[in-house]
Amino acid sequence: MAIAKVNKSLLLVVDVQQGFMSKATRPVVPKINQLIAKWEKQAWPVVCSRFINLPGSNWERLLDWHKLQKEPETLLAEDLEVNTPFIFQKSTYSAWSSEVIAVCAENNVRDVITAGVDTNECVFATACAVFDAGYTPVVVMDCCASMGGEKSHNMALTLLETIIGKQQLITSREVL
Repeated sequence: MAIAKVNKSLLLVVDVQQGFMSKATRPVVPKINQLIAKWEKQAWPVVCSRFINLPGSNWERLLDWHKLQKEPETLLAEDLEVNTPFIFQKSTYSAWSSEVIAVCAENNVRDVITAGVDTNECVFATACAVFDAGYTPVVVMDCCASMGGEKSHNMALTLLETIIGKQQLITSREVL
């Protein structure tokens, strides 16, 4: 897919938050900033999601995971350079929501370009939900990362290739 030929698309930045920044994930932030700058220059919509782990959630109940329940963990990463009114909280894996759908509708876009963390969890779930909703999901592979490292990241990309299509997996060079 040649994104450069797309007239307008939405950039969905998934969970680039202080609580998800690690040695494995932080290196993608500068590349995501480049994507954001391109979208802002074109006046195309940029949406960011922020995951909040609610009390009693399945993350607590089933996985015994109690992180990202309050600030500063739930805040966007300090080095993420974004200036958008569209920052939505979520308490699910997927960032695809009625709020994001409304931004797509308001801006007449069908292509949803996704970047963020974790590739094998929230980015994966978001791309699948975008596909299921009838929009075109595009994952910018080198603008995604997993706290579990390269193995988790690559595993998700392999699965996404069969689920949403190999042509929907691109690099930032194909966008910038």
